[in-house]
Amino acid sequence: MQKNVNNKVNNRNIFLVTILFAFFIMFLLNCLTPLLADDYEYFFKTTNFSTILLDEYHQYLSWTGRSIVHIIARIFLLMPKWVFNIANSLAYVGVSYLIYKLSLSNGEKYKTVRFLLIQFLIWLFVPAFGQVFLWETGSANYLWGSLIILSYLFFFHKATINNWIPKRPTSLVPLVFIMGVLAGWCNENTSGGALLLAIFYIGVYMISNKQKVPLWMIGGIIGNFIGLVIMILAPGNKIRATYFARSTWSIHKKLSIGLVTVFNEIKEHLFLLFCLLLVLYILNLYNKKMETKFYLSVAYAVFGIVTLLALSLSPAGLNWGRSYYGGVIFMIIAISLIWPDRISNLKSDNSNIFYTIIYGLLALSFMMNFIMGSADICKSYIKINSQYNYLTVQREKGNLNPVFPTMSFPDITKYTAYSKELTQVNSNIKHNHPVAKYYKLNTIRSVSENDWQQVYKNGNPTLMGCYSFDDYLKLLTKGNYTILISGHGSHSYLNSEQKKLLNQLGIQKMPSSSGNWVSIALLDKGNKKASIAKSFTKMNGKLSKMNYELKSSLTNYDDQIFSTIQINGRQYSKNKAGLNFVTIDRYSNRVVDSVNFDITNKNIIGNR
Repeated sequence: MQKNVNNKVNNRNIFLVTILFAFFIMFLLNCLTPLLADDYEYFFKTTNFSTILLDEYHQYLSWTGRSIVHIIARIFLLMPKWVFNIANSLAYVGVSYLIYKLSLSNGEKYKTVRFLLIQFLIWLFVPAFGQVFLWETGSANYLWGSLIILSYLFFFHKATINNWIPKRPTSLVPLVFIMGVLAGWCNENTSGGALLLAIFYIGVYMISNKQKVPLWMIGGIIGNFIGLVIMILAPGNKIRATYFARSTWSIHKKLSIGLVTVFNEIKEHLFLLFCLLLVLYILNLYNKKMETKFYLSVAYAVFGIVTLLALSLSPAGLNWGRSYYGGVIFMIIAISLIWPDRISNLKSDNSNIFYTIIYGLLALSFMMNFIMGSADICKSYIKINSQYNYLTVQREKGNLNPVFPTMSFPDITKYTAYSKELTQVNSNIKHNHPVAKYYKLNTIRSVSENDWQQVYKNGNPTLMGCYSFDDYLKLLTKGNYTILISGHGSHSYLNSEQKKLLNQLGIQKMPSSSGNWVSIALLDKGNKKASIAKSFTKMNGKLSKMNYELKSSLTNYDDQIFSTIQINGRQYSKNKAGLNFVTIDRYSNRVVDSVNFDITNKNIIGNR
């Protein structure tokens, strides 16, 4: 019966349908992943196709040595997103297929069960799935890098394990040499692991074939080494390392602390993968499956671990994430290599049951993660696009300095490409500049979800786009607004023009320029009140359907320093030093802006 099931599943048609289905799923997920973070940076860092090499050379000198994968990223970012969606889905299928081919014995084909096993392992154990497979810049770095590396290793595998003898071996020398350079120039720890595996393949070739090592193999090793050296010695690596404190540590300190960190991450995230590998090794020993593939699996596992541990010397990337990708891929290959070709041919029914249970548990876990991950990707897509659409709307309304909510996913999975690096509160954060430029804006920054829902989502674009204190006061004097103000600190940097504008709004009395003060004000048509004191002042009342309460306090105790503005029990003030404004539109009776101007500093700039 087991044999009949294998024959029904492991046939050409079902195998091709499975591959097409994998492509279709990844294509949909790519379509649900918009441009993010570094995508915008590289979009503007690359002038056009003719300048890609020069642009990347500048980056090689100033930031990183991963030139090959960044060239791939630059190429795709100059093309329509749908082109990348198709190509990236093909790359994912290509990596899956190469892992599948590396795990086959001679003469095997159309092993659907094995290909599905590889999908289960990838979905369950690859770190930061969305960032390495869906995010455009991230997938160029990791997915496409692994496609190059595995394509390079497949030459060695085919000759060593499948006894492949090329018809024209000399013609392979330049090809494999170039592939070696590319594979070595992809990713520091993964490219290093590829070099070790290629050397291992040569050792197996010499032992099993007892022949002279082909020149193309030697050329590949040399190319791999050259590519790795070029990448590691990039001047930009030293510059980038200065941004991380670890770069100043001694080798001993890096190893002692780094190894502990990496081991903890492996224990936390790969414990089940290691248990699975150990169980499969025990089952192989029990069934006396001590073939070349067994030793090759051990090599992939060992060099996969070495690839992971090499991160201990890295200036960054020690926490679980994208940097662990290459080592995990090698571990997945190790498992695929020792998975039996035919479960029905095993030594006992007990082994048959064990493998079936393992496969069933992996399939069940995959389905659960696939459903949750896909839902998370859809949710992320909706939120990110709503933000981008909001930027477009604000630009059309004339607000060139919009704010929008910091996205929060309390139950976020690894499957979405979304990262908290997407946007930040500070408009000077590096990712915010290119995003603003892409949408033809001056600046963008994020605010809390609560602030955005209460104020900025339906705020006044003209007011929200103003960050000049003088201009903001002028807008308030010309508009039909009710203004609530609460502030604390020194007024020494207020100039005469600003005091005049505040006077026009209704603040008749200003404190002396020396010393610290607390101040609150209600500026409504026909109802203007202001209070200034040394340490504490308070005001409350009712506006239409709004109950308001203003408080300002400044003492020597941290918990007694505040400037609050509450409306109907909700806090609207930025509660910072200087003057906090909450502006209400009189027609709609709705809060349309909340901003802080820190008049305690010489450069008075709006803060939302």
